[in-house]
Amino acid sequence: MAEVFDLERLRHAWNRTEPAPATAPLHPRLEGVTPAVDPHAEARAALERAGREAARRFPAHAGAVETFLDEARGLLAAVQAAAPGEREEPLAALVQAVDRLEDLLEAFRLAESAGRSR
Repeated sequence: MAEVFDLERLRHAWNRTEPAPATAPLHPRLEGVTPAVDPHAEARAALERAGREAARRFPAHAGAVETFLDEARGLLAAVQAAAPGEREEPLAALVQAVDRLEDLLEAFRLAESAGRSR
């Protein structure tokens, strides 16, 4: 499941949405330029892909996975609602939630592997 979540890519996308520091004047030609990628939409899509993949691979654990996905969706909404410069706390909570989801999916994978090796 490691390919489902690319946290470094998401962090990089969010960092691009932060405003330039006050000490760095914005060049007039760059005013109104936005990132090429909407990091929130990208993160939502990644969560939904993870949910579909988890449901496909671990159908018996769909309820547990959905609980973790709901938590991550809520935290993603909090990140999106936060003003630039105030996203650090909700983003850290989101990363922790995704880490827990990855751990859960890894535990399911290991249990599945152990069941096949018997």
